[in-house]
Amino acid sequence: MIPFRRSGQVGVYFVLFAGFALATLQNVTVDDAVLTGAVVPRYLPTDSVWNIGNGCTTCVSPDPMEAYNNTWHDSTFNPSNGYTQAIEFTFTGNALYIFFITANNVAHATTFTDLDFVLDEVIVGRYTHTPSSFNDYQYNVPVYVNESMDLGEHNMMIQPVNSGNQVLMLFDYFIYTMDPSVSVSSSASPSSTSLPSPTTSGTATSSRPNIGAIFGGIVGGVAVVVLVATSLLCYRRHKKRNGGQPPNSPMEEWAPPVVEPFVLSHEVAQAPLAGTTSSTYPDTLMGYLATEPTSRSKTDVSSTTPRPSIPHTSTTASSSPVPPSSGVNNALLERVELLRDEVARLCDLRDIDRNSLAFQSKAPPGYSQG
Repeated sequence: MIPFRRSGQVGVYFVLFAGFALATLQNVTVDDAVLTGAVVPRYLPTDSVWNIGNGCTTCVSPDPMEAYNNTWHDSTFNPSNGYTQAIEFTFTGNALYIFFITANNVAHATTFTDLDFVLDEVIVGRYTHTPSSFNDYQYNVPVYVNESMDLGEHNMMIQPVNSGNQVLMLFDYFIYTMDPSVSVSSSASPSSTSLPSPTTSGTATSSRPNIGAIFGGIVGGVAVVVLVATSLLCYRRHKKRNGGQPPNSPMEEWAPPVVEPFVLSHEVAQAPLAGTTSSTYPDTLMGYLATEPTSRSKTDVSSTTPRPSIPHTSTTASSSPVPPSSGVNNALLERVELLRDEVARLCDLRDIDRNSLAFQSKAPPGYSQG
């Protein structure tokens, strides 16, 4: 259980650290007209070929309430004009999202949009919008998304594709992801324009969801929940398996052995020797068989099983001296061997149970073999 607990802690620390690292990144939204931060777009070739959409009476007319900050920049590329419109800006970050407004069912206006995206002087993407008849305008259209660039300073240029067609450009805003610990400075100063005065101060933070950040947050949150739930489940199973005892505590305390007395009685008769009278000699062997209580952690080696008792034998000899026969001697020897085996067995039990085996025995009277 300890290795799992440590690995679980490492996993929690990793997720928290990753979340902390991601939390240091910020999304910054830059509007087309309300220029409040260090990063601002430049409109090429000059501002005069661009229109502030909500103030243009001869341009297409999207709903200002649907546009970010109620503004957008409008321009139509015509190959016969001899110049190409473009939007350029420099930023420091590792992700970029560009949003346009697209037109569909608008009478007497160009609604076709075809754009190239040049990142650090390399064409990295293209967006083409073919008008449809479903609605008049579409808002917050992500025409370019890049979440795999290196963290650093980048230059982006948006320009129409010169394929012989007129191209409508309705630029609304863009979002870039930055690290506040990295200093940001704009390499291009904004051109003087007749734009309205800014209505807010400071860099506007994105009020729109960042898909990558939301996905990362969801994945991180799910990972934390799964990790915590798995840790609790394993802990409960481990606790239930061990009967609620701590993992490092002994399973049970040692209990003193239970002593069960037993008595083995033997009456050993010896054949009378010459010049003696017949008599019976009782032999009593007493002892204690020690047993220990069964335990989950110990093997019960002291289970008491009935032992065959030595049969009671009594032999009465005649009053006259009778020389001992070989049969009588053999019987005596067998009984002595039985007694020795019994004593050896008791000694073995004493060694197994690690308890002293107290016994009292009265040895049979001495005998001689004539």
